[in-house]
Amino acid sequence: MDKFFETCMFAHMNEDMQMKYVRQMMAEWDRESQLATAIMHGEERGEAKGLAKGLAKGRAEGIAETAKAMKEKGLDLCLISEITGLTAEQIKEL
Repeated sequence: MDKFFETCMFAHMNEDMQMKYVRQMMAEWDRESQLATAIMHGEERGEAKGLAKGLAKGRAEGIAETAKAMKEKGLDLCLISEITGLTAEQIKEL
């Protein structure tokens, strides 16, 4: 119904009013398109940041688990530190 009403109104406008209406509609469509693009880029950046953060956390957890297993097997703390990159204090806390 709204589209029908708009079409009827447009048909009864003079040429100047029709051009003004068209420019207003185009400006509105441009704003909507820009907003949609900004939202899409924001979501992509957020996903990328979340993925990077998750991968880093997973890597750190994997290193900690490996160091803990090495510690439980009785390996020297200096050797575990050299292999994993963890400090002796971090290894002691495992």
